[in-house]
Amino acid sequence: MPVIVDRETLGLDLRTYGEDELARRVAAIDDEVLARIHERADHYLYGEAKGLIAKAATLAAIEVLEGTARQPRWKRRKLKGIWPEEAREPVDATDEGVDRREVERAIATALSEAGYQKPPGDRGVFVKQLTDDVRGRVGYFIQRLRTGELEVTPTVGVRHERIHDLIDGLDERKGSRTEPTATIILGYLLPQKDPNLVWRFDPETSADDVAAGLVEHVVRFGEPWMRERVSQESIIEEVRADRRVNPERLPAALLLAGRPDEARAALEAELNEARGRTDAAAQNFRRFAERFRAEVFALTADSSETGRQRGDRRQRG
Repeated sequence: MPVIVDRETLGLDLRTYGEDELARRVAAIDDEVLARIHERADHYLYGEAKGLIAKAATLAAIEVLEGTARQPRWKRRKLKGIWPEEAREPVDATDEGVDRREVERAIATALSEAGYQKPPGDRGVFVKQLTDDVRGRVGYFIQRLRTGELEVTPTVGVRHERIHDLIDGLDERKGSRTEPTATIILGYLLPQKDPNLVWRFDPETSADDVAAGLVEHVVRFGEPWMRERVSQESIIEEVRADRRVNPERLPAALLLAGRPDEARAALEAELNEARGRTDAAAQNFRRFAERFRAEVFALTADSSETGRQRGDRRQRG
């Protein structure tokens, strides 16, 4: 789910985690810095933030503005007196209102019936094998209204395992085993193309019925999107078009597609984009690029040389 970061919301999110000093700095940051926070927020959303959008944005802002990653000053978010009264709060199992556990059970049952499995350790994520190398992915985020109802925002995605295996082998920051290569909010795929579309669970409606309707839309609108991004060429175009994704993915996808020259060019282009930046994300990517050049391109060079030598031998024969 792409994390939409704007200055006003980001400032509020930072304050709710005790980061008042960074919140004051946010109003003066330029669009380039805001874009870097946006990109890093997507990275944190599927890892440390455990699906909490505000925490993902906060962690990203800390990393980009301070140049190093750390946890927020407050472990638990505090909304009272900071967020507007109509704010929605992240749900907690102890909150009053619709039981989150019942909602999660209903969604899990409906997705299981549609062929999705829940990987161990990843809350709110379900996967379905599409090919030997590619898995479809369904995620969701839950927010509780002040009335006690729960709203669920589903996302769909695809994960190309070979791309992530290559990146993880060269990147010191190991990604989640369900982190998507590409993802989109399900609402964008429906006729109304509304990213704010939610499925609301209330005490008067069966949780199983609402969950069944949600999964019906996943199958009808989400799965065609997934299958259109199974091929190497389609995922290359997807990550090329979506600038929010991690910069490692395009070079890795091109290399695995047998296009090493384009992979090298993509890597250099991303390094140029990061030139002059000193934040942790840029530094991590430079270290990745060094390993990518030294280890991966060395292998392709050795392979090419072997091929030329074999060709020379055939000609001499």
